[in-house]
Amino acid sequence: NSPKEAERMIMQFLETLGMLYSLSDLGVSEDMLTVLSNQVTGNLSNDKLSENFDIIKKIFVESL
Repeated sequence: NSPKEAERMIMQFLETLGMLYSLSDLGVSEDMLTVLSNQVTGNLSNDKLSENFDIIKKIFVESL
């Protein structure tokens, strides 16, 4: 299975549960993302994507 297929399956599962929401559906706007991403805490050292600059904000942008 490809990453796109996995994403499609997850989205389909969330829709089945009635939980298919985006951040914008929850009232989050793009101008709020920097503040929100700066408030994320925790250890990302085991996540290979954590090496990417500003990865949390990028995830949030894709979730709008």
